[in-house]
Amino acid sequence: MGIGSVVLGVLSVVIAVMIIKFSKEWSKQTNELIKTEDARAKEIINEVHLRTQKLLEDIHKASEENDQRLQRLTEEGNQRLQKAIEEGHQKLERILEESDQKLQKMLEEGSKRLEKILEVTQQMINEGNKQTKEILLHISDLIASVKKSSSKNTLYVKEE
Repeated sequence: MGIGSVVLGVLSVVIAVMIIKFSKEWSKQTNELIKTEDARAKEIINEVHLRTQKLLEDIHKASEENDQRLQRLTEEGNQRLQKAIEEGHQKLERILEESDQKLQKMLEEGSKRLEKILEVTQQMINEGNKQTKEILLHISDLIASVKKSSSKNTLYVKEE
């Protein structure tokens, strides 16, 4: 048993040394693998960060372009609105001016008609006054003639 034990002991030592050596090698490879994976992870993180930065920059740029476009469209819309307001104001001025002219013309025509009506009415009043005077003179003459004739009749009656 002596030799078998010694061989077994030596084999145990050799196996132990090999295990230690393999474990150091595996540990070294694991460390290298971890370093490699860490480097890859850092690269991926950096790449994601760069892509995110670029995406944010693109979004910011697009946002600025949209803001500029919106500003331009707003200014154009305001200009169109101002132009439409000015055109509407001018049309309203023309309409008011035309209406004022038509109203002035109607007032002038109405005034002329009223003057003619007043002239005709005055003529009718004058004719009525003239006829009334003639009637009053005629009545006055009738009254005078009735008085004359009645005074003759009274004289006639007294003489009898």
